Amino acid sequence: IPFNEDASLIGQGSYDPDRAPNSLFSYAWSCRDLANGSACDAFDSSTGVVKTGSILELPSSVLPSGASMSFTLSFTVVSNDATLTRTAARSVTMFISSAPIPNVQITTVKRKIPLSATLRLTADASSASMSPTLPGGLLYNWTYFGEGNRANGSTSLVVPASMIGSGLILFTVEVKDPYYGVKASTSIEMEIVRPPTINSLVVWPNNGTALTTTFSARCSAVSFHIPLHYAYKYRLYGATKDTQLTSHLLSNVLLTTLPVGNFTIVVEVMDSLGGVSSESSENIESNPVATAVVNSESTEDSIDYQCNSTKSVILQLRTIVDSSNAVAEAASLDVVTALEQMVSTLRVSGRYDEMLRLIDYALSTN
Repeated sequence: IPFNEDASLIGQGSYDPDRAPNSLFSYAWSCRDLANGSACDAFDSSTGVVKTGSILELPSSVLPSGASMSFTLSFTVVSNDATLTRTAARSVTMFISSAPIPNVQITTVKRKIPLSATLRLTADASSASMSPTLPGGLLYNWTYFGEGNRANGSTSLVVPASMIGSGLILFTVEVKDPYYGVKASTSIEMEIVRPPTINSLVVWPNNGTALTTTFSARCSAVSFHIPLHYAYKYRLYGATKDTQLTSHLLSNVLLTTLPVGNFTIVVEVMDSLGGVSSESSENIESNPVATAVVNSESTEDSIDYQCNSTKSVILQLRTIVDSSNAVAEAASLDVVTALEQMVSTLRVSGRYDEMLRLIDYALSTN
């Protein structure tokens, strides 16, 4: 019979050929599912099917799509004042045609996503044929890794990829049309990719002068999904907020000066899929600029012998200014003292080229 149609089995034509007087007739229907040999669900007490009448009424709701069912009528005659009982049975096989199954496919924006992303799959399904709309509509069941009930009743599966793990993962959605009892399923394979791995972060030097020393940071990272992009920031000791130095750039090298303080240089690496590595960090110290005070008692001790000519040049400056008739002695001494302080300041801050240029200029103008 066609699916979604009611059926009736009529046993009213049953009779006793002996026609014994005062005979009593009774009818009993049974059903067997030919697919597994078990009793049919149609005869469950909850269906309300009457199994003791001469006519067996079967609503379409108890006739599953695609089922093969054997119905048997047992006809019993009791006669001769209930002293004689005779029974005859006859079976009939009923085939129910299959209902059209739902159409279903899985859609997603990307088949390959990073482990740090959120996986989003959507089942695009339509009901079988012209089945009426039921409360709740089609039923959905998502599975992966052999685990079910991940998103029952929902057209979408949304889950952090980190909860699933990396690798090639098969996702399956089963869609059921509750009106016909038919199901359809489809699968999709997704690749969840590990983020880049940082092998090393080298920062040099590990201490220097604020706003003067150029600190260099170099990161080494690996990933199958290139190109890689590097983002640097620094974190002041005790601070709750980081300061971004660069956004995600192709260069793995950072060159920067820093204000005064103890800092942590932090780097993260992003691959071509948008996967972001764990952070790696190194500590450095940025010191204030030193201010030198030079007097007659401490001049000898304050001269930096990394520039071997500094001491002799200072003495030459004194001699030249002292012997000059063009400059008053007091003014000459002020010039020498100023030059001493300037040279000493440049030395302490490590600006040796400027220091030598200043000395050369002083000698050439005197």
